[in-house]
Amino acid sequence: MKKRRESLKIKLARLQPYQIRNIVVIAMSLIFITTLSVGYSILSQTLKIEGEVALRAQKDIRIQKIGEFKSTNEGYDIYNPKYDTNSITTNIALPNIDSTVTYTVEIKNNKNIAMDVTDIEKKAYNNDNIIYEFSGMHIGYILYPNTTTTFTITFKYPEATTILPEEKRLGANIVFTFEQHKEPQTEQPKEYIIDENILNLSGEERNENNLWLDKENKKGAKLEKVIYNETKKAYQFSNESYAIIEEQTIPENNNFTMEIYFSYPNDIEQNQEQTIIYKESKEKNFSDFGIFAKKMDNKKMLVLTYIDPLNQIPKEIIISDQAKENELYSIQIIKENNEWKIYQDAILKRTEQINGNLRISNTPLQIGKGKTEKPSFYHGDIYTIRVYNKALTKEEIITNQNLDNDLYNN
Repeated sequence: MKKRRESLKIKLARLQPYQIRNIVVIAMSLIFITTLSVGYSILSQTLKIEGEVALRAQKDIRIQKIGEFKSTNEGYDIYNPKYDTNSITTNIALPNIDSTVTYTVEIKNNKNIAMDVTDIEKKAYNNDNIIYEFSGMHIGYILYPNTTTTFTITFKYPEATTILPEEKRLGANIVFTFEQHKEPQTEQPKEYIIDENILNLSGEERNENNLWLDKENKKGAKLEKVIYNETKKAYQFSNESYAIIEEQTIPENNNFTMEIYFSYPNDIEQNQEQTIIYKESKEKNFSDFGIFAKKMDNKKMLVLTYIDPLNQIPKEIIISDQAKENELYSIQIIKENNEWKIYQDAILKRTEQINGNLRISNTPLQIGKGKTEKPSFYHGDIYTIRVYNKALTKEEIITNQNLDNDLYNN
């Protein structure tokens, strides 16, 4: 061993200076590469690549997967869907009126605390002829600690579509907002929005002399065969039962908001409708206004009806075509200038332009009963009805929605 060391010293002594420098450079490079290899091995444990998604660190809460699309009637995705921490991006095509494309999405909450979905927003959406619906996800949904939530999003044409639009493609970017879950503050409860409120029928107000009273606005709905359920805090409607408000409750042509919390009927038959809210038009150039439950092609639907002011023909907006019997629904109808905004459970479902100057009939507001010649009585529970003489903001809608959920859906 000693001889080998002496031989190595002799060889090194004979090397030229530039040869020694080269040896040092090579040695330093080997050390640097070794260090990088170890560092990458550690880093790769905290980074993950999934499908089309870019390399990224794992977040406390994030969308972690979009499954392969499922379709009906030749619907397809143009490009593979992509996602990041809190948004999904899709490019799809619906070549037929009854085409659909559905994706399954997973959100993982790695935190040790619950998180709320506080907003779902369309950041980009280039085809308003196509709508989307969630199953298993909504604003207010609680993502519990260290759990994975799976839901679906389905793209389709509205049920009322009869002519295939020229543009059949959709590029969409939908963004989710997550915030730490906050338990209701019982010592300082929030209050319902009261500014510009012109009707407030609350399930907490008991039947008094066959009246459902709005004491704040000094109005009342006259009850006919309607039963008050104190346990549910609901008014129960059945065949030949209804309520009617004689006073003007919906502005003729101003902006307004109507909110209604109710149950879907459990006995609606094929090709039948049941009236939840209705104002009948009896004058030319005035529109009726109605919210109906109906069953068509074995689909249980919720629809809004009015008369197009330009063509004077009935119009129907599908709020939902996947309603379920006895399930509670919260619908928010907003007329803002010449546009309808339709919310379900505080999620914007539809927007639709109004052709011309819409004037709502000043006839009495009927609850649970339709047209004179076709009453189509409603069979279900109504918990609350509110009307505002303005278009509520999204934040105001969510405030009322959460309070209704706490009061009626527990």
